[in-house]
Amino acid sequence: MLKEKILILRTEQLGDFIVTIPVLYEIRKKYPKAELAIVLKKLNYDLAKNLGIFNKIIVYDDPFTQRNVSIFKIIKNPKSVVDIIKHFLWFRNKKYDFAIDFSGRKYNKIRFKFINADKKIFANPGDIRKIDERERVFKVVRELGLSYPKHPKFLNLDRDAEKKAELIIKRYK
Repeated sequence: MLKEKILILRTEQLGDFIVTIPVLYEIRKKYPKAELAIVLKKLNYDLAKNLGIFNKIIVYDDPFTQRNVSIFKIIKNPKSVVDIIKHFLWFRNKKYDFAIDFSGRKYNKIRFKFINADKKIFANPGDIRKIDERERVFKVVRELGLSYPKHPKFLNLDRDAEKKAELIIKRYK
């Protein structure tokens, strides 16, 4: 059997990405041989790389998930519009067994239509303002047939990283 190709969309801020980390480990456990790709913001790249679970990390600084941005600001910038169109078309040319969106934002619902995947899991609970980020993540977990880990694992820390963190904590008390 060919390995499964899974695409994960997580283009929001750092906190949203961190809340998703335990589930990402569970997805990797459930699909150990899958080609796992993630689309995320540049600010989350190093963290995603450190997790060691992705075969491919695609950086896309999504203009719709920037802080304090409006649709009018995006449309006024021709480069933004061109980048969005290129991004949508890029998805159209790739083939995945399934795609997972953790955010549930309306814009992602539009983007999801362009993704060429046999199965799509979209964490849209209706009005995203009425539900917190963890509940959207749990919705995806349930649809994947996973359980949220009792003792979630967040990061792979090597000894050097621990030492650096200890020095920073000590310096700033």
